[in-house]
Amino acid sequence: MNKMKGAIIGFGEVVKKAHVPAFADHKESFEIIAVVDTNLETLNQAEKYFPNAAKYSSLEELLTNEKNLDFVDIASPPMIHAKLIKQVLNANLHVLCEKPLVLDTQEFEEIKKLSTEKNLCLFTVHNWKNSPQMLKIKEILDSNVLGNIHYGELDTLRQRPSISSLKGWRKDPKLSGGGILIDHGWHVFYLITNMLRKTPLSISAKLEMSKEENPVDEIANCKIHFDNASATMHLSWKSPVRKNTAAIYGDKGLLLFNDNNIVLESQDGKKEIKFETGLSQGSAHPEWMTSLLGDFLEELEKPEIRLANLKEAETCLKLIKGALKSHSNNYSAIEIN
Repeated sequence: MNKMKGAIIGFGEVVKKAHVPAFADHKESFEIIAVVDTNLETLNQAEKYFPNAAKYSSLEELLTNEKNLDFVDIASPPMIHAKLIKQVLNANLHVLCEKPLVLDTQEFEEIKKLSTEKNLCLFTVHNWKNSPQMLKIKEILDSNVLGNIHYGELDTLRQRPSISSLKGWRKDPKLSGGGILIDHGWHVFYLITNMLRKTPLSISAKLEMSKEENPVDEIANCKIHFDNASATMHLSWKSPVRKNTAAIYGDKGLLLFNDNNIVLESQDGKKEIKFETGLSQGSAHPEWMTSLLGDFLEELEKPEIRLANLKEAETCLKLIKGALKSHSNNYSAIEIN
């Protein structure tokens, strides 16, 4: 495959700290030839990272002037993802998009149909899967040392939302679309469904809202039901500590994860695996993004596997919608279909 030429929309902190170094690590496969941002000061900062890239203040301007693009990397706030994705797909370009992909079920169906009809890759940044910790957990699960999984738990503890160049946008529902359920919950949903390796059947959730004029969820407690299995998750922006933990129980063993170490107990005994850093350390994770770009490239090269990532995004969206509905209905279980 020839080098893929791309453009980035939204030149915020996550792009500077994760996307830029990741594309540099894949310079033989990708070339960023344009950057789009509505903020002139931010746009001018892009020259430091991509001195030869064209700069545009709108997607329309980009699509009018750049005729050699292969893909667009969307890193704008979530509420405008759907509009941008539709424009990019209608221009017959592949899409790499930060999570959450979109926040509306009808919009998801529209972009899924559009990408499928045009045979275009629509790929969401599910980068937590590419962390050393989660890659090791996947390796352990692949070995079947735990046997049939019947319970999983995954907790994400933060003292506050991540801070970006758009200060506080994660707690502005007009930009973020919601609170921690959308921001961190999206990650936890694709991780926990991959851990249990089953399709979720229903979800129940209880949320704690912020005190602002336009409140968002700051704490989320969810329980997901699967066929012969269940999972729980706790998300918090009000924790006294910053940490990620997980537990996976099977009929042959159990796995306990505590941010920078894994304890594996099975019929063969007990084993501990340590990592140099914790999963919760930092928020940009350029090395995870480098690994993820390899997955994106594989989907670009192999159309037959393109629905895998999109299916994960669909499951995340359904679980978020179900959790919000459950909270509004006094923690009742909402079927996922």
